[in-house]
Order: sequence, then C-alpha cells, then structure tokens
Amino acid sequence: MSASEDPRPSSRARWRAPMIGALTGLAVAAAIVVPSAIASGGGSSGPCVAGKAARAAIAADAKPAPPPPGSVPHQFLDAVAQLQQAGTITAAQAHAVDAAIESGRIDPDKMVADHVLTAAQMKTVNDRLIAIKMSLASQAHAGSQVAKP
Repeated sequence: MSASEDPRPSSRARWRAPMIGALTGLAVAAAIVVPSAIASGGGSSGPCVAGKAARAAIAADAKPAPPPPGSVPHQFLDAVAQLQQAGTITAAQAHAVDAAIESGRIDPDKMVADHVLTAAQMKTVNDRLIAIKMSLASQAHAGSQVAKP
C-alpha cells in the first residue's frame, strides 16, 4: 500500500479542521462584537455585556453559542454567491455552505466526506472565506486604532 492510499489522515489534516472551525468562530464573533463596540464609542467605564458573556463562556469552558441567523457579515454569503456565479460550486452546494456559515461552524473535512464539496472546491471556498476574515479583522483593527485618541 503506498502512502497515497493510506486511509489515516495526515497530522496536518487532523488539526486543520478544528483550527479552521476555531478561526471561523473567532472571525464571526469579532465581526459581531467589534462593530457594536466601535459604534458605542467605548465610553462606558465598565466591561461590555459581550465581554462579560465571552469571559463567562471561557471560564465555564463551554462552547460559545452559534450566532443567530442573519447575523453573519454579508461578505461571507456574498463570496459564496460569487463562487456559485463563477461556476465553482452549484446552487445546492452554495446553499449548504451558506447554512454552515450561518451556523457559525464549518467543518471542511465533514463537507468533503459527506460529498457536499470536493476537496478542491472546499479549498477554494476556504481560501475565499479566510481572505474575508483577514480583511474584516484588519478593518476592525484599523477602526479600533482610529477610535482611540
């Protein structure tokens, strides 16, 4: 049996899905919390409610609740629509990816294993979503720098 036929996932594949899921969760959380913090002006003397909830979830070692439907930044759903329009994924695949995005967790290995997407399609979708996350993070970071005197 050659190395390419080995049924065991490589060490890289074993940690990739949890890391992508964690990054997705962080990006969605940041995309929800940062704009509201910027809009509030940060003038309160006490910690914000979202910060208290996040610290409580971390302290309780609990999984954070997925964001409510419709609270996902539009850039993610727009990117999926663009991939569909470009013919990279079908409408059914786009719908499945949108549902995963709105749930707050994308499991690339499961989507490929369930034949929702091919490995190449998943890589393309993932690369696009990571680029959006990085863009939103840099915008949030730039906005937080502007908000501070």
